[in-house]
Amino acid sequence: ELGENQACDLTVYRGMNLTQNMIQKYKQAIGKTIEWLGFTSTTKNRTKAAQFGTTLFIVHISVQYYDDYGSCHRDISSLSDYPNEEEVLLSPSHRFKV
Repeated sequence: ELGENQACDLTVYRGMNLTQNMIQKYKQAIGKTIEWLGFTSTTKNRTKAAQFGTTLFIVHISVQYYDDYGSCHRDISSLSDYPNEEEVLLSPSHRFKV
């Protein structure tokens, strides 16, 4: 249910096609915190994520997250026309350490 506070302990994956310039920006950000501003679609299935792009992000979520809107992620597999994608939606402005 939205609004529940949730302890997260999950690894999700996101495949993306990045330009060499974008890859360099991520390499320069190693050790720093970055933010993905919008809702971010990920999957619990590494193989499935790799089908979506040439660069694979591996996101380890291990936080206690509280806000007015709910938890840091939501498994939306049951809402999808493609439940085998095992989609997990990350909240906007999610911060990650590279």
